[in-house]
Amino acid sequence: MRLKLLLQIIFLAQSLNYGEGKNIFFYGGVSGISHRISVWPLVEKLADKGHNVTFFSPFPPKVPNHKVHEIIPENFLQKMGLTVDFLGARLEAGAPAISKIWNGYIDFSINSCEVVMQDAKLVEWIKSSSYDLVFVNGFFNDCGLALSHYFKAPHIIFGTVTYLGWWSESYGFADENLPELQYHLPSNMNFFERAFNLLRPLHWHYNRLNKVFPRIEAAVSKGLNLTDLPPLHEIERNVAFIFVNAHHTTDYPRSTPPLIVEVGGIHLTETTRPLSKDLMDFIDAGKKGFIYFSFGTFAKPETLPVIYKDMFFESMRTFKDIQFIVKWNEETHPKIHAFISHGGLLGNQEAVYHGVPLILIPLFGDQDFNADRTSEQGRGIVLEIMTMTQRKLEDAIMEITTNPKYKANAKHTSKLFRDKKSKPLEDAIWWTDYVLRHGGNTAHLKPVGMSRTWYERRQLDVWSFFLFMVMATLLMLTGLVGGLLYMISRMLAMVRTQPEKKVANKKKK
Repeated sequence: MRLKLLLQIIFLAQSLNYGEGKNIFFYGGVSGISHRISVWPLVEKLADKGHNVTFFSPFPPKVPNHKVHEIIPENFLQKMGLTVDFLGARLEAGAPAISKIWNGYIDFSINSCEVVMQDAKLVEWIKSSSYDLVFVNGFFNDCGLALSHYFKAPHIIFGTVTYLGWWSESYGFADENLPELQYHLPSNMNFFERAFNLLRPLHWHYNRLNKVFPRIEAAVSKGLNLTDLPPLHEIERNVAFIFVNAHHTTDYPRSTPPLIVEVGGIHLTETTRPLSKDLMDFIDAGKKGFIYFSFGTFAKPETLPVIYKDMFFESMRTFKDIQFIVKWNEETHPKIHAFISHGGLLGNQEAVYHGVPLILIPLFGDQDFNADRTSEQGRGIVLEIMTMTQRKLEDAIMEITTNPKYKANAKHTSKLFRDKKSKPLEDAIWWTDYVLRHGGNTAHLKPVGMSRTWYERRQLDVWSFFLFMVMATLLMLTGLVGGLLYMISRMLAMVRTQPEKKVANKKKK
């Protein structure tokens, strides 16, 4: 009994020691409001646990948390050039235009770092700061890797979107040739699609090594007066842990090392806000329920061209027994029929969590990928805004509200999405504490592939050797068979010439 009590006291003492407030920095220079939303529960929970949390973002909070120190650089997005008209590009050229924009994110990664390092106030703040742990938004925020080295702190990658195309190269796990975000290829790719998709990680890897990293290394070395900054790809491979905002039910089941933990749905909660009487009366007025309509944080419905506004409103008027709600953020109401959305990751996860079918009109980023998975799983219908007509939209609404398969598939996926041993936020907190407890030393969680070259991970050298041996064997066999056939033909020729010589000799006699 005494021993048990002593062990409990020791465990409590260790917990208190690990629970001492640490200085934790979240870096997300290249990000959207949705990225902030996805990571914010972790930020607030760490602050509640007594850690000193600093959060770097281009976007101010709607409701500031006095426990979190916010750094919001003025006009940061404009300075780094992140002013792309995603909606305009989509309306003009469709999905291919968005695929091309992905290549431009490389410039955003470089520009954002150069903007930080050219800002005297930010540089002064960096030089005067000290951190025990750095979280880096995994979406083109490579500057955060250099900052983690400067602070001499371990870093954790928080993937605010799903698995990115270069991760298999950067972190050495198996490349399963699954469709990546840039080009929304189907799950059952044909040969040429698989061949194209196979090269995508190598394309990203090459560009990051040869275009992005040298520029960032130069900017950070100059801005912080560093002479000993290691190559950025080495810092990247020293990652302590990776959280990814994905879930295998809505993404793909993947072969990942223990270094990576999925925290898809980390922003979701069971708590719901009571509806106002006006909104409740509005919902009840719909004899057949209602449909929620939202294009997320980046594309507001009011910013759509007039032709699309009219298209949406005219379609809504067609369904007189269904109400349409534009401003809301709950999908728990039992009378909800569907969610019309742009396919953003957070809204998609909310719909999955609550078992709500989707009508998706993807615009940019990862939204085509999310829409493709939704369609493949039978949870929703996808429309291309560039070719969308009022008739197509009305047909989609009619299909989603009358065909029970969408609701059934959504409910089934919801059951799978919810069925987990612990909540995503709990997992994120536990592994963050794990990294702090072990001082960032997580080498035992990293795959062996991290120390291998791109061709060794794919066993190309081994397969090349096998191919060489097969070709050499075939050449040898070909040579042997050719030589044997030549000898046989010579012998046959000699046999045929012997009688002729005898006849010729007899004639001479």
